[in-house]
Amino acid sequence: GEKTLDVTSSNSVTYRIFSEAIGTDYFCQDIPPIEPSILKELSASDGTIIIITEEILSNGTLTGYAHTVSVENLLFADGEERILFETFEFGTLEIGL
Repeated sequence: GEKTLDVTSSNSVTYRIFSEAIGTDYFCQDIPPIEPSILKELSASDGTIIIITEEILSNGTLTGYAHTVSVENLLFADGEERILFETFEFGTLEIGL
């Protein structure tokens, strides 16, 4: 099914601008590396997080779930800048049983 969540302090979204490209393992580390450095960090003040969950079937047998995450009307503002993502597809996470 589909679940929607409003962006709040407990359902937060952060936008970071880095000094250079980050690797795919950047967010999986216990302690973030010093480089690349974060040049700017903005917290979303408004928006909707949408999670669509679908069953993964193999020959009619449930083998897992696919969770597709997107956001709509995501607004970042810090008094100087405003960044708005009308629709942003974050990606899909598949979890097997």
